Amino acid sequence: MADVYDGSILNVTMLFASAPKLILFSILVKLFLFNFFELFSTFEYLFLFCCLSSITVGAISAIYQKRVKRLFAYSTISHTGFILLGLLVNNAESSKALITYISIYALLSVLLFSFLVFSTGITNNNVKYLIN
Repeated sequence: MADVYDGSILNVTMLFASAPKLILFSILVKLFLFNFFELFSTFEYLFLFCCLSSITVGAISAIYQKRVKRLFAYSTISHTGFILLGLLVNNAESSKALITYISIYALLSVLLFSFLVFSTGITNNNVKYLIN
């Protein structure tokens, strides 16, 4: 994922950082917390493993990054783990909080990449490093 963020232009990265996560996790919340509530216990340990590994890999990999787009990619991996952690709680209040978190996260990622696009003034791959 970090290579996709780093190799694409900022406009495409902005779209890739927000839209798929908003849609995917909204569908997961709808499926597992409302429609297939009985099957959630069978996937609980899988979600727990994915959650903990995502948080760990995202946080450890983000420590040594010098490029802003790669840092955001590993931050996205870590945030995915936190979203799955909210899905593990499995009640009505957590679904409301999870939808709110996903919406705010998608909005902030669009705003962050918009800030990068407007601050650099360049929307193509001529700028390889934003932080030296």
